[in-house]
Amino acid sequence: MWTFLLMLDFAVAQIHLGPIGNAGPPTCYNCDDEDNIFPACVNKQVTCHLDEVCSVRYGHGLPTFKCQKNNSCVRDVSHPLGNCTGGGVQVDQDSCELCCHTTECVQEIKGALLQEFPLHLPYHGLFCPGHCIETELATCITTGAYCHDGQFCKVGINDRLMVQGHCTDTEDIQECFDDKSEDPCVLPVGQAGHMSKCVWDCCSTSACLIAHFGAYMDDTIISQTTVTHVAATLAPTPPPTQAPTPPPTQAPTPTSVNCYQCDGDVCHHNEKNATCPGGFCMLTVDEDTGGSRLVNKRCSDETECYNSWSNGWRDDQLCAKYLLTPKEMSGQDMSCRFCCTGDFCNNHIDIQNVHKF
Repeated sequence: MWTFLLMLDFAVAQIHLGPIGNAGPPTCYNCDDEDNIFPACVNKQVTCHLDEVCSVRYGHGLPTFKCQKNNSCVRDVSHPLGNCTGGGVQVDQDSCELCCHTTECVQEIKGALLQEFPLHLPYHGLFCPGHCIETELATCITTGAYCHDGQFCKVGINDRLMVQGHCTDTEDIQECFDDKSEDPCVLPVGQAGHMSKCVWDCCSTSACLIAHFGAYMDDTIISQTTVTHVAATLAPTPPPTQAPTPPPTQAPTPTSVNCYQCDGDVCHHNEKNATCPGGFCMLTVDEDTGGSRLVNKRCSDETECYNSWSNGWRDDQLCAKYLLTPKEMSGQDMSCRFCCTGDFCNNHIDIQNVHKF
């Protein structure tokens, strides 16, 4: 009798109450859309706490990974708009979220996103190189991203000779130019000696970036300003009747277009309508150091517009700045010729409607 009780007591002592199997926290990554961008960020893993999951957002822009409280992530996905490929659910118009409780889940979604890179990036934006060592600029291309509409690429170099490109809202471009004037990168790329952070450039055109990354920014990168808005497979599933059509790489030129015509400092008060057979409208802007601005609006054609683009504003930072902040005076001698297509489009030309070749 006593022997049986002792054996029973020993058996009870061996029982461990808790989860069955490996239920440890997942291994995740710190990936954001600023300093630790995808895919470079997945080179370093982090282990989440016991009460955390790995939250993955994808679909619009660069994917993000982070350890997040389990109950917080559950709240994020508790009212989905629909299902997403990749295992997540649609949490807003453009984005999916997945709460990974296991490392296997994290690795699966990471692998799928890497296969999609860079097709999941925003469309219509400037390609902005990412992060790299100053002597290895090719890496900046593989870690780069396409900016959203209304953004430019700010490229700086820190005191560790690390190049850092960031997509920045165009409303901050003047601040970028001011920073560049105060802290320019004066040494050639690849030479040591930067003692503090500096601004390499504030680029709103591919030509500006080619001047710094030319050998590595091939035609494929530059031409992908009209890539698909979200990943072909890892994206919210749209209703069948509302599937978006990817925009063409270049809008077809109409046989004729209606344009405004006027000249000089009274241009805004004396505009006339004209039907232009060349299919293009032009806006010219001339400024001088005295603070005067002359505006001209007229008809144009493809040949003139191409020349004004390829030999003019494409490589002119003052003209590029005008497109971003047209109401601001440059305070310098400037002559810019911009073209657009569409009826009366030259009433106002900016970065959104200017025609690029």
